[in-house]
Amino acid sequence: MTSTENGDAPKTDFDRAMAWLAGFTDYEQALPDGRRGPRFELDRMEALLDALHHPERRRGILHVAGSKGKGSVVLMLDRVGREHGARTGRFLSPHLEHVTERIAVGGHPLEEARFAHFARRLAPYVEACLRSDPTRLPTFFESITAMAHLAFQAADCDWISLEVGLGGRLDATNLVTPEVSIITPIDLEHTRVLGRDLESIAREKAGILKPGVPAVTAMDDTSAAGRVIAQIARDLDCPLWRLGREILVEGLQYGADGWRFQVRTPMMSFPDLLLATPGVHQTDNAAVALGALAQWAAHGGPAIRPALVARALRDLELPGRTEVFPPAAPRRATVLLDTAHTPDSFRRLAGCLERVFPDRKPDVVLGLLRDKDVESCLAPLRGRIGRLVVTEPPSPRALPAHALARRAQAALGVSSPPIPIPLDELAAWITSRPGGVVVAGSTYLAGELRPALRSRVDESSAGMVDSPHG
Repeated sequence: MTSTENGDAPKTDFDRAMAWLAGFTDYEQALPDGRRGPRFELDRMEALLDALHHPERRRGILHVAGSKGKGSVVLMLDRVGREHGARTGRFLSPHLEHVTERIAVGGHPLEEARFAHFARRLAPYVEACLRSDPTRLPTFFESITAMAHLAFQAADCDWISLEVGLGGRLDATNLVTPEVSIITPIDLEHTRVLGRDLESIAREKAGILKPGVPAVTAMDDTSAAGRVIAQIARDLDCPLWRLGREILVEGLQYGADGWRFQVRTPMMSFPDLLLATPGVHQTDNAAVALGALAQWAAHGGPAIRPALVARALRDLELPGRTEVFPPAAPRRATVLLDTAHTPDSFRRLAGCLERVFPDRKPDVVLGLLRDKDVESCLAPLRGRIGRLVVTEPPSPRALPAHALARRAQAALGVSSPPIPIPLDELAAWITSRPGGVVVAGSTYLAGELRPALRSRVDESSAGMVDSPHG
């Protein structure tokens, strides 16, 4: 691997690895338009994994696709696996704060030196491509996915939670044979790539289903997307469990410590569950995750102990997912941070507002990418928020703040225009506010602001003499 041509030479192996990876096509920064550059296909990934002697051919893989909730499901599966003493591997995308979060072993993101080590493993193949056929060069996501497989192989992981990047059928993760295929809720997203209606998007997501492999989905037959998934499962002879039919959430109660509930499946039940989150949708995500584990156990997988499941969920952290940061000082804001970026995820976020802010309408900080449906996303917030602040997430695909402001004002039906605040001034604005603030619209925005919110809480905790964490 070589350093970048411009600017200062990278100083560490990790810096050199990131500079090298940055030279690959990155669809997270610019989705293909079908006219130029590489397209979504599996040929490049197949060739890369073949050159690496197929580290993806492992047992214990749980493969997760969907429009929303798939990251939460992966975190839940990983946490339950660790509670059961498994050697866990976890692959998430995109990352929230640091790229090494994408690949975790035993619940811990790779250290930068290990991340660089696995990047170097790709170099001989990439150099061969440059000499013989540059069209075979992997993309950034394909490279990171291959690195994850190498890391899981090196650690001899036996419980791997693998999140799809985009879609499913042609995603770089879709060369595995999992123990269970999992499809979380589906919403309109990436329509230029995946299709312009829910049925088309569902067909792409259901591309992760494999012949005879058990499957679980949050989509039931009452929706067109659910019917597409069910038909594909039947065609492939996949035993399918659906949320609301074979998988049931029961006894829901919300209190000061979060949501209490239980989950029932055809094979086993999980009583006395607690999730410390205001988002009731996370109970559905938990049910999908536990349904997948029950399916795995029923088809020769490890024994799942409900008491260990309850302990894992009670201790679960869901960074950036309806995450509440309490006031750091008197007359400072409670902050609700969420990566909501689709219409349905905004509906779920709106349902949290009265639980987090029972006596006030919170201000909202919003930043969206260009391909998002602003009007549909904001409709659930109409009449439920105070001031709206607009900004631009740190992505080349960000919707300009002035365009977001214009569309948001119309969508919310308010006379006062939204307040534009540059990204580099937002953290200071949020942490100095009284009342309540919601941050939403993009994983990139949440990841940019979360360190400042965490440090605010850490400083507050350090200053509390009687803090139990002191």
